[in-house]
Amino acid sequence: MSQKLTDKQYQLSRLDLPIGDALRQIEVFSNKSTTDFLKTKFPRVDELHNEINFDSKLGALFIKVSNLAGLKSEISDINKPLLNDLILRRFNALSMEEIYYAFKLERCGDYDERTSHYDMFGEEYVSAILGKYKKWKQRKITDLKLNKKKEEVKIIDFDYKELNKQSISRSIDNMKKELEEHGEFQGVYTYVYDYLKENGKIQLTDKEQKEIVSEAKKRMKKFKPKIELQSTLRKITGSNKNEISVKCKEIALERYLKISQ
Repeated sequence: MSQKLTDKQYQLSRLDLPIGDALRQIEVFSNKSTTDFLKTKFPRVDELHNEINFDSKLGALFIKVSNLAGLKSEISDINKPLLNDLILRRFNALSMEEIYYAFKLERCGDYDERTSHYDMFGEEYVSAILGKYKKWKQRKITDLKLNKKKEEVKIIDFDYKELNKQSISRSIDNMKKELEEHGEFQGVYTYVYDYLKENGKIQLTDKEQKEIVSEAKKRMKKFKPKIELQSTLRKITGSNKNEISVKCKEIALERYLKISQ
């Protein structure tokens, strides 16, 4: 097994991260019966695309399904924004759960015919799978008569904002533990900074920002191998943040945790 694939599996298995929580929930829902899955009301992409980490979650989801489909090549940096645009433009009425489920149906041979991916996870392959899913969904809804009497359909709603809040709380607990045991973060937690800043928990003065930038530059020179590994992990989640920005956020988080103790 290649080191890159190992890094992917490691990143996707981090259940303390919001991305990991989301993927775990999606996998659980995909194991429901066809009837129960179609009865469940999931948030649509057009309802989620403005949320924190949406791009990273979608990117991680694509990496997961591409791995399960047996693709050996990584999703190229060129294809990532194109796939994001494809989902927002043509398939924004689907949910993240449905996107995952669509590729599961492809793997299990539930569609009339299989689609060749030619070891490339691109727009043509993704649009073909999701197009087949939409037709399959409409046919199943008709066959199971799920749209005949709405009062008989059990709709299940999930509070994804609360789930995200709980995930951030677990991540902060994990960050504290890592600082105590290792003196530094072992994972990539820039999304925690984004969440705390957006909610007014982290507010930096100009002086503090300059101090953090200076400290970040010193650390990047000292710990170059570790930074390169973390850079690999960030590419896996679709993050395009530059390294100095990421390191500054990590230092800001360290200061926040010390003050909040």
